[in-house]
Amino acid sequence: GTSGGGGNIGKLLGGGIVVAEWNESGVAKALVASLTDLSVGLQWSLPAYQTTSTFSSASPSNGVSNTNGIITQTTAPADVTYAAGLARLHNGGGFTDWYLPAIFELALCYNSAAIVNKVLGDVNGFILSSYWSSTEYEAGWNYVRVVSSGQEGSRLKNETHKVRSVRYY
Repeated sequence: GTSGGGGNIGKLLGGGIVVAEWNESGVAKALVASLTDLSVGLQWSLPAYQTTSTFSSASPSNGVSNTNGIITQTTAPADVTYAAGLARLHNGGGFTDWYLPAIFELALCYNSAAIVNKVLGDVNGFILSSYWSSTEYEAGWNYVRVVSSGQEGSRLKNETHKVRSVRYY
């Protein structure tokens, strides 16, 4: 709704599915998640950078900035061998502005998981597993969201977790 009431949660829009909506200075905005998991298990970053801090991917709410920081740290173009690169390269609906969600954005995905799962089904919905966020906890560690419990926690960057990209609409 125009007041941010959530009337479009679960709607297919902008190459994905709406997981959150709000009104910002009179402009309707939505956070859209990819229609499927992009990976069932990838590491957060390239192995050479898993024990160092990016210092620029610590925002709990700005996944775009975090994703850019992770990719910049690798000193190479994004690629599909790590979570942030894969999320950036997703082109669902022909859009090229996808990114790995920050931990607060991932919480918005979790909050709408029941609706998303009804629309997308058990195969494409949010699987009861953990998903990478782009929010760094500290050198060597990163935040994840566990969909089955709703809890967030920190995990080693060299672990493998699911990847779901998001974008603003």
